[in-house]
Amino acid sequence: SDLPLHDTTRDLLFMAEMRTAEASLNKKLDRLAIELAEAQARSDSLLYSMLPRPVVEDLREGRRARGKLEDAVSILFSDIVGFTDLCSKVHPQKVCRMLDELYTVFDSISSAFDVYKVGTIGDAYMIAGGIIGDKNAHATATADMAFAMRAAVKLVRAPHNGEALSIRIGIHSGSAMTGVLGTIMPKFCFFGDTVNTASRMESSGMAGEIQVSGPTAALLTKKGYTLKSRGVVQIKGKKDMETFWLIKHPENRRPVIKEALKMAKVDLAKLRALLRDVETSECSDHEPQAASRSPENGFGATTGRRSSASTDHRRDKQVLQLWEGHAHPPPEGQQGVHSRLRRRSTSDSDLLRVRTLVATPEEPPTPTEVLLGPTSNAEGLLFRAVS
Repeated sequence: SDLPLHDTTRDLLFMAEMRTAEASLNKKLDRLAIELAEAQARSDSLLYSMLPRPVVEDLREGRRARGKLEDAVSILFSDIVGFTDLCSKVHPQKVCRMLDELYTVFDSISSAFDVYKVGTIGDAYMIAGGIIGDKNAHATATADMAFAMRAAVKLVRAPHNGEALSIRIGIHSGSAMTGVLGTIMPKFCFFGDTVNTASRMESSGMAGEIQVSGPTAALLTKKGYTLKSRGVVQIKGKKDMETFWLIKHPENRRPVIKEALKMAKVDLAKLRALLRDVETSECSDHEPQAASRSPENGFGATTGRRSSASTDHRRDKQVLQLWEGHAHPPPEGQQGVHSRLRRRSTSDSDLLRVRTLVATPEEPPTPTEVLLGPTSNAEGLLFRAVS
């Protein structure tokens, strides 16, 4: 430096640099604090969507969540009419997408009412009123949810015929035991005869109808809901019971239900748009690319021009020799591996992706994914094409 060693200007420059570094560090710390707060908010939102807030706080403090007896709750079950037959006619991937859309709609609706989503089992959807929000309004909140679910299910179509889905809904009110079981993947569960009876209300119901038990009907009648007696019904595993059809809700509940349906339509549209984007991305990722041989590994990298037929033939022959020369027979269901390897190699590129199964007497087969290279180091491997 051309500044004198003990000049005050030198000290001022050093002080300015320190202040600049300190200001930069403070900005970075502020940014990290904001990012941490956002991450914590996302984490809390995820936890609160899986477990009730009091349970989350107990687990966060390291306390075991104890079981609690709820004196008055309303349990709702719903399932899709004809779901077993539908599954026999439709690919599982389409069934999964249909359920994803349906449960997205139901989840959106549940946020508009004081109900707690307990979970799903296959096509069965279970919620409980009286756990969050106004506990004295557990029956009305569950009934409003049922009306909204019955209307919203028409937004989702069956993948095999394009017709609107139909559901059965059953509700029962009473006491239930709640609690979190286990330590791995904890789940908030309900136990008691109330749960069993609510399930029977659904299974003994009819398509497009909401069947409620006597205790639930008594609570809803006081709040102005319209019900119709179905008569005495034989309930599996229980004595004969008089059940009721839930016909109509009070007019003052219409705006709330209408707003819930509006939110459900928006969330369903967002989900479908997201799925379309994912499908478009996957299609573009799976477009075939041409490749040529290179001296490094014999199978080369993508260059934009297709490999010759003779190159494909040599590679196919090499792959088949590896397979046929292996001491172990092909795994069950892999007898057509030769044709699959040939079809893939001639239609895609010289970078043939394969899945290997390392088979030894001491260890079970372990799947890994590699690039097919020289044959010298491929001894002891079973090759199977990646579909």
